[in-house]
Amino acid sequence: MATSFDHLLELNDTVTPKGYHPGRFVESKDGATGSWCPDKPLPKQPSDDDIRRAVEVSGFDPDEWTIANDRMSISTCAAIGADGTPDPTLRWYKINLVRKTKDFIEEADELLLELIKNRSGKKKKDKSKQKKVKVPYRLLFITDQHLGKSERDGGGSKILTQRWIDGVEEALSDGPFKEVHIAMGGDTIEGYVSQNGKNIATTDMTLQESMRLAQGLLLDTIMKAHAVCEKVSVSVVPGNHGETTRVQGRPMRDSYDIMIVANVQDTIDFHNKNNPDDHINVEFYYPKENRVDVSFTFGKSNITLVHGHTFGSGGQEKGAYDWWTKQIVGGQPSSASHILLAGHFHNWRTFNMSTDRQVVFGAALETYSAWFEHKGNPRTQSGIMKLDIGYQRFYGIGLCPSPPEEKELLGL
Repeated sequence: MATSFDHLLELNDTVTPKGYHPGRFVESKDGATGSWCPDKPLPKQPSDDDIRRAVEVSGFDPDEWTIANDRMSISTCAAIGADGTPDPTLRWYKINLVRKTKDFIEEADELLLELIKNRSGKKKKDKSKQKKVKVPYRLLFITDQHLGKSERDGGGSKILTQRWIDGVEEALSDGPFKEVHIAMGGDTIEGYVSQNGKNIATTDMTLQESMRLAQGLLLDTIMKAHAVCEKVSVSVVPGNHGETTRVQGRPMRDSYDIMIVANVQDTIDFHNKNNPDDHINVEFYYPKENRVDVSFTFGKSNITLVHGHTFGSGGQEKGAYDWWTKQIVGGQPSSASHILLAGHFHNWRTFNMSTDRQVVFGAALETYSAWFEHKGNPRTQSGIMKLDIGYQRFYGIGLCPSPPEEKELLGL
């Protein structure tokens, strides 16, 4: 306990008085002494300088942390004098710290405003100056972005944002294309429900902030793709981090992953309705009711997208093999597909199930997963997958963005 705010700042730990109950008298065991606390906090609230100093003395960086709602719970405890009346002398403070996000959110809002401003300013294509199409069908596989995941846990929203932007620009740099498909494989944001909410305190963005950023980045991706092709299509599936709650069972489509894409579609639909001369040609594919996967045709190949968290205990390759085999036997929509795209395992790889069935696991966007690493797993390459889709197969694959050393080696 401390007699003033300045005295509080000199302490490394302030212990709440034993037996404290707001507004109630608490007697000691011998009945001779006790304490009394008012139910209302004292009227004085800390200044900005007080907040910075309180955060510092608590062992946190005041440039990254602040007091929630700029308020502290300030209580007065008084020893009970010989005459039985309270004699207020001591005060203690309860402080709830939250991570600052204002500076980054201002940057995210600037990005969103810039995207919206430039959305209808797409220049008409001069066909006489267009390059020849070398790759007709380019697919961007973007999965496990985990926007909102802290840098300490292997993410960092600024890092993830830049990696997304750089990856898309590199993946589209060898256009033009006939069509571009953007496959959103789930876990777009870190969310609040995975690991029973244990990751909430370490996220560097709130839920709505990470969703706003994801929507802006997807819109930016669509517009960049639309600038180098005749048609863009987008698919999306729900991941485990995109679940809205685990208190009760919810339909699979009640997912933040799907909401992000649907909000972007609403934006584009609104633009197309009000700007018929600047139509953005985009088609969207969503899972059917209570389905974790979505199947579609791109070029001359049938493709199924699924996150992969429902593969069961078989692990990455065996889990995909078992899941797809059962889908085929059961005559599900994916039984007609030639390519299966999956995420979740944060480790990109590909293998053939048969001559006409290929499986591709996408890379995560994060640098590493602290949780995954603590289980003894190695770090893997991160980025956005690009696939060239041919006749019932993919024939080219790459990970973007390339590391600086590779760009220098290849002269990129």
